[in-house]
Amino acid sequence: MSKLFQRSPENCESRHAVRFFFDQFISDHNQEVLTSAFKKPYHPKSTIETVADCLYDVRADVVLEGKHWEFKFKENGTPMLNLDPEGNVYIVSIDYAELRHIIVQGCIKAIQDYA
Repeated sequence: MSKLFQRSPENCESRHAVRFFFDQFISDHNQEVLTSAFKKPYHPKSTIETVADCLYDVRADVVLEGKHWEFKFKENGTPMLNLDPEGNVYIVSIDYAELRHIIVQGCIKAIQDYA
C-alpha cells in the first residue's frame, strides 16, 4: 500500500514502505495503542518505527522462512512474550483482531489520501 502511495515501488525498500505506512496512515490514537501493545521488557513503550520493524520482521519470517507458529498475540486477555527473528524480546498485549482492525483503518486512510 505504501509503495503504491509513494508512486515509486521500484525505488522504495520494503522496510521503509512499512515504516511509512505506520507513520503516515495509522492514526495518532492507534499509534499510541500499538506503541503500548508492543513493549520490550523494562521499557515503558516502543516507538511506531519499532512496532513497524517488529511486524515487518515477523512477516518476513513467515513469508521467507515459513515460521508461522512462533509469534503469538494476546490470548484470553493474557499478553504474550515473543522473540522476533532479530532476537528482540517483545511483550505483545494486543490480539490479532485488534491489530487487523488498526491495519484496515490505515489502509482505508491510505486509499482516501491516494484518491
